[in-house]
Amino acid sequence: MSTKRPEVLLLVGMSGAGRSASSNVFEDLGYYVIENLPPDLVESVVDSNDVAESNRQLVLTVDARDGFAQGELNKSLDRLSQSGVLTRIIFLDADTETLIERYEENRRPHPMGQESLSQSVKLERDLLKPIRELADLVIDTTAPVQPVITTRSSELDPRDNTPTIRGTAEPGSTVNLFVNGQLPEPTAISTVSDSNGVFTFDFTNTPIAD
Repeated sequence: MSTKRPEVLLLVGMSGAGRSASSNVFEDLGYYVIENLPPDLVESVVDSNDVAESNRQLVLTVDARDGFAQGELNKSLDRLSQSGVLTRIIFLDADTETLIERYEENRRPHPMGQESLSQSVKLERDLLKPIRELADLVIDTTAPVQPVITTRSSELDPRDNTPTIRGTAEPGSTVNLFVNGQLPEPTAISTVSDSNGVFTFDFTNTPIAD
């Protein structure tokens, strides 16, 4: 008999941050997913699915932009916790530029309906700030910065198998370097960019194999 506590995951967050795509992933993982659920129906949906008795795992996407909706959601979560149902809030976010680009690519109107996309995103971000602060997990779906080699080809001698190659990438990210389609020696296959996003591959002591 399973002793795992029941689990209800609530997906909230910015429009365009990937709630629908995330719902599909959870569905593939075996969760029962209900999308676009009003906050005041969360408790009744959990009860109707016998979560407390069956250990059924639910994922609910919820629109909680306004203060009243957030208040109702908090009340529901408190009552569910008291009944033994484990709940977690996952907040999906992305930087403003990314959200605007996604809406422009899809040519869909933003639900906030302001004069510009930037105004709509700002307003929604302000409205969702309280629920974001309550989230158990915040996931940033902004695409990472692609690594770029900044060392100029003119600075490299093709006959030199001990070059130093520098570049920029997402701060703290791991960068892998491939030489002629193959990984170089194990000591130099990867490096981590620093807090400023700068990375360096130094082959002085580990020459690249011919």
